[in-house]
Amino acid sequence: DTLQQKPYPDCSPITEHGELTDKYFSLKLLNRFFQTFGEELMDCSSVSPISWAIYYGYSQLACWGMEAQIEALGKKPVHAGASGFNHFQNTLRKQNIDYSMVNIANDDIDIKKHPILVMVGGFFMDERAQSNLVRYVKSGGKLILTHDIPIWNEIFEPCRALIDELFGGAVPADGEVDYGKGKAFYINKNLFTTEESAALLSEIITKYSPE
Repeated sequence: DTLQQKPYPDCSPITEHGELTDKYFSLKLLNRFFQTFGEELMDCSSVSPISWAIYYGYSQLACWGMEAQIEALGKKPVHAGASGFNHFQNTLRKQNIDYSMVNIANDDIDIKKHPILVMVGGFFMDERAQSNLVRYVKSGGKLILTHDIPIWNEIFEPCRALIDELFGGAVPADGEVDYGKGKAFYINKNLFTTEESAALLSEIITKYSPE
């Protein structure tokens, strides 16, 4: 903003002298469009066959850059930040596939809106979030979990709801398991740090997306 001439903004619809600019007429056309089609537009919804799962604990941890300390605990560092998400969205954009995002702290993850949930896992996750994922899969959701499966809660106490319920208490071989009405797909490596994710995501979307 300091680079702009005053008064700010520099390209307003109406200047400080009361003159109408090109932006004014553009906005006037846009306003007419919304008056005519606004109600229909607001009723529209995009089809998003796959969603990126957000867990704030991982985002908060990434801010501190504690990879060395995590490795000293014998755990894999959590890589679920911007680089992982950018790789995820770039993979989908190349295939012209829309996506959405969901906070797994929500008690009820809407399966109709999020039929496939992708998550880069870490060594910890609070009990509520783990239980939400278990309930999501049991109710018919498809969970793609990569990198790690949490066995501790957010204060590093044992918490095994996810691994015990979905995977029988042990880290599984790469592949899918049935649970309730849904499925969980696990792969040990973090797909979203390599180019390997493109082919696998395409295969999973094709296989699991609702018709």
